[in-house]
Amino acid sequence: MTLPIRVAVIGGGIFGREHVSVYAGMPSVRLVAIVEPNEKRRLEWQRDPLAKTAKIFSSVAEMLAETKLDAASIVTPSKTRLHIATELMSAGVDVLVEKPFADSPEDAQKFAEVAAALGRKCLPGHLLRFSQGHQNLKTVISQPAFGSVVGVTLSRNRSRALISLYPDIHPAFLLGVHDFDLAIWLTARPVTEVSALEHRNSQGKVDYFVAHCLHNGGAISTIQVSCLLSEGDPAQVDDSVSVFGTGRTAHLETASVDDEPQHFGFGIENAPLVAELQYFLDCVLKNQPSTLCTPEEGVHVVEIAQAVLRSASNGGEITRLRATNF
Repeated sequence: MTLPIRVAVIGGGIFGREHVSVYAGMPSVRLVAIVEPNEKRRLEWQRDPLAKTAKIFSSVAEMLAETKLDAASIVTPSKTRLHIATELMSAGVDVLVEKPFADSPEDAQKFAEVAAALGRKCLPGHLLRFSQGHQNLKTVISQPAFGSVVGVTLSRNRSRALISLYPDIHPAFLLGVHDFDLAIWLTARPVTEVSALEHRNSQGKVDYFVAHCLHNGGAISTIQVSCLLSEGDPAQVDDSVSVFGTGRTAHLETASVDDEPQHFGFGIENAPLVAELQYFLDCVLKNQPSTLCTPEEGVHVVEIAQAVLRSASNGGEITRLRATNF
């Protein structure tokens, strides 16, 4: 492969714009296409200077018929991602797929199977693995003096407005996927059992849940997620991670990720996204699979999220997950 790498962004909404902004600032990349089915957004992109090198398409099929590319970010609603990823990988395109892979473990598993069958790179977009603060935490707990990880406690709190913005998405799939992924990354172990409870507001929407996860090897992770911060709160983000080892403990206030107020910004200001997309493109350029975040881990995150929903709907009943290794 020669530079520049030809890249497309599938999905031109808020998060798609983040990806476009980063790619547009990379000298090794030529942004050749943006796919957006919404006609109004397509017209907006045609006038947007960020998209000056890109042609705007209404569908992936239309794009593939006219454009040659090497890699693509899929930043569309989760229910559409499997079909789009399959279409792209079948055409020889490597993909980064925003989290979660899919709405169900069955569809998520197909991502890994299709990628393996076609020999394509398929990177789950678990952004926090690329945050400097979280990478520093991982380094600390990997030291011999820390000992074995016994438990991880994760808390993620957001505004009540998220429920209105995403009324049909359970917080486990909207927010919890970050923490399920951090839990398996920090423990380096898959989850074998889940027990969860949830609270619903007066409109019947889940605004709080807590999940206890047992990992292979005995470590325990506790994940608490809420959409209960009011618009008047000075902080619209309130996150933390604590890791308990047999030798030491470590803590990260992720309300100040990377020692900055948690505001990733757009484009090149979004340092974790820049690092994530650069890593993805390095894998594409060097023709090597991702080792920092694998398709199998992306599948497992969806399995955990589904187990949380199942357990919570049954009053906290223990839900066992299939045996997996990564």
